[in-house]
Formats: sequence, structure tokens, C-alpha cells
Amino acid sequence: APFDTTKRGAFDDEAYLQNVPEMFGALRQHFGYGPKFTHDVHEHLRPHQAVALAQALEPHRLFFVEDILPPEHVAYYRHIKQVCTTPQAMGELFINSAEYLPLIQ
Repeated sequence: APFDTTKRGAFDDEAYLQNVPEMFGALRQHFGYGPKFTHDVHEHLRPHQAVALAQALEPHRLFFVEDILPPEHVAYYRHIKQVCTTPQAMGELFINSAEYLPLIQ
């Protein structure tokens, strides 16, 4: 079935985890793998949900997923990188070097 936002709430976490991969599945089915899609999560997921979403997005080969977690969960970015291939983007939310250094060390 095509992606339908009328059936589930957009920011209900469980619905979000189902809807976003479905949406990218529909986009890939329609446009193929030529376009470089990205998605900004706006850091509203908990760490275990962020891992699940990143893994669910793997088949859709996003260019990157942005702000999958808030800066206070920066340690989980390494874990996400270890368990899935979806590229991560993060940055404008950092306000000091202590927040981003763990990502580049």
C-alpha cells in the first residue's frame, strides 16, 4: 500500500518508525535509486529507536539521515555506525567542542 499519513500520526514514535521507511520505499519505487534522498529526524527519537530507524532505512540507500539523536546522545552515533550502513549527519546542534569531539576521535 502506498504511504498514507491519514492512517497514523506523524509524530507518534511507533508510527513514525513504520511510516518513514514506507515513505522512502514508495519514493524509491517511483524514482529509483538515482536521487540522493536525505531525511532530518529532528532528534526526537530515543537511542534504540534511532538504531531501528537507521537499520530500516538501509534498503532505501539514503544519502544521509540527519539529527537522528540529540547532542546529549552523541555516544550512540558510534553504535549506529557499527550496526548499519545508513550515513549520519549531525552538526548545527553542537554548541561546544566537547559535544562533537567524540564523533571524530
